[in-house]
Amino acid sequence: MAFYSCLSPYNLIKSYFLFITLFATLFITLLKIWNKNLKTKLKIDSLLQK
Repeated sequence: MAFYSCLSPYNLIKSYFLFITLFATLFITLLKIWNKNLKTKLKIDSLLQK
């Protein structure tokens, strides 16, 4: 129990939450960029096929 009182579970949860939020934001941003690039690539491919 001494280990937990040193770390303070609330601060630990707060830092975890912050880390997860930052990671999720980064991941979503990367997905959006990748999706946009994929759509552009598909448009170019369809134009080339015509």
